[in-house]
Amino acid sequence: MMPRVTKPLTNTEVDKAKTKDKEYNLSDGNGLFLRIKPTGAKAWIFNYYHPVTNKRTSFTIGTYPAITLAQARQKREEYRALLAQSIDPQEYIKQHELLQLQRQNNTFFAISNQWKQKKVSEIKSVTLKSRWRTLEKYAFPYLGDNPIAEITPQQLHDTAIPLFERGVSHTGKLVIALVNEIMNFAVNKGIIEFNKCINVSKAFNVNRTTHHPTIRPEKLPEFMSALRHSHIDLMVKYLIEFSLLTITRPSEAANAQWNEIDFEKSLWNIPAERMKMKKAFTIPLSPQVLKILNKLKNISGR
Repeated sequence: MMPRVTKPLTNTEVDKAKTKDKEYNLSDGNGLFLRIKPTGAKAWIFNYYHPVTNKRTSFTIGTYPAITLAQARQKREEYRALLAQSIDPQEYIKQHELLQLQRQNNTFFAISNQWKQKKVSEIKSVTLKSRWRTLEKYAFPYLGDNPIAEITPQQLHDTAIPLFERGVSHTGKLVIALVNEIMNFAVNKGIIEFNKCINVSKAFNVNRTTHHPTIRPEKLPEFMSALRHSHIDLMVKYLIEFSLLTITRPSEAANAQWNEIDFEKSLWNIPAERMKMKKAFTIPLSPQVLKILNKLKNISGR
């Protein structure tokens, strides 16, 4: 006895299929059915044998006309190809949807926020705040909404290159380093398998840092003599001497305030917010420093 051959549906048959008191199916063959409900709704159903249990099961592909006959057939063939590999189409769809959801939730911005929470206990708040501002300004506008798993070296390169072209290569290198740190954080959490952007910095020329020239101690007397006889501003002369005698950074010396000087105890009390390490610091003042400060009072004492 010859096996029954199912005649494929036509677009007209699908479109004109009438409702009945009970739902019924129209077969297109190879497991694809059009189910017509008493309400008039039409849904595509894929019916198959489970590759492990060998039990008959089915699930809804979608509704008509949102999914056309041609689209339903395409999905049917995709599912049949999975079954040929002993893969259950329903499980495959669930896993695919879960991965898509994870990718949407695991954006670069979302993972950056997790990284930020971890760094709170590891680095100073002022440092973290500065790095976060850098990301907000230069990374998030271009990478923030992207799933972290999909960020490519080309994207990071294109994000950083305007900074190098503007001459702010230090900021460009910082952006690349921060993005890589966040990508490595995602690897360690098992969100991505590896960091594709780890070598992006090698695409840019690294300028050798040139430090400010130094002066040897034996040259100081000659320097001080030249300073005193120079035509530079008197305030600048005093500032240089003050900085040398107190051994402070230029920014600390230049921003010294009169209310920080204790003339009675010969001390300079620098508050924490003006120190690089954010700790208050007290410097004993020598007679030479006090002499300079008394001269400065006539200029800036008010």
